[in-house]
Amino acid sequence: MNPSDQPPKPADQGYHYREEIRMNQASPFYQPPKYKADWIRWADETVAFETQREAYEWISSGAYNEIGKCYDGYRSHDPKMAETLAFQLLRLQTIREATHRIYTDIDYEATPNWYMVWVEKIHDVEKNENKVTE
Repeated sequence: MNPSDQPPKPADQGYHYREEIRMNQASPFYQPPKYKADWIRWADETVAFETQREAYEWISSGAYNEIGKCYDGYRSHDPKMAETLAFQLLRLQTIREATHRIYTDIDYEATPNWYMVWVEKIHDVEKNENKVTE
């Protein structure tokens, strides 16, 4: 059965025209990771902590308030720092209206690994998703 032979789904089942277009498009075999985009301004952190509480205090005093304003992404060699920042940003999105889309990833090519968290403003997401990456 071809996709064109299927009856349209009612709106209450979560049918999204945009998703159907993406599924029907041929995608290249390799797509570079999103964290390699040239628009991301990174803040690199080299401090490492022994406990999650120390990482929380450090993130709460600096990176949490600056991400999305002074820079778009935060990289650290300490996974506790990235986990804490991602959790705090996600918590904020559930408390009030979402203003950013939150991304996380690990760069295994670097030694030691970079644990990364970056945000993209919601109104910029539509523009960047439609951009073709070469």
